[in-house]
Amino acid sequence: MGFLYSSVVWLSRISLMLSIARIFTARDHFRRVAIALAGVFFIFYTAISVVAAVGCERVEGKPWYILRYDKCIKAIKEETLSAILGYIRE
Repeated sequence: MGFLYSSVVWLSRISLMLSIARIFTARDHFRRVAIALAGVFFIFYTAISVVAAVGCERVEGKPWYILRYDKCIKAIKEETLSAILGYIRE
């Protein structure tokens, strides 16, 4: 799962929420919820991309756009978990 795959998935979710928002009238509650979900999806996409770009480059030493996110996210989780456990033990 690389950067392109992750981008397609998250941008499809955003597009779907914005398409659903167009169905409802401007003052409808469901329209606001759909637009809010699109915003949340954008924030998640941005956060995942930044964490993967910064963290995975540090773990694998490759440029961010050719990394395998599934492998380096596992390495980041393990590294973060071991750092947290080490901090708790002290």
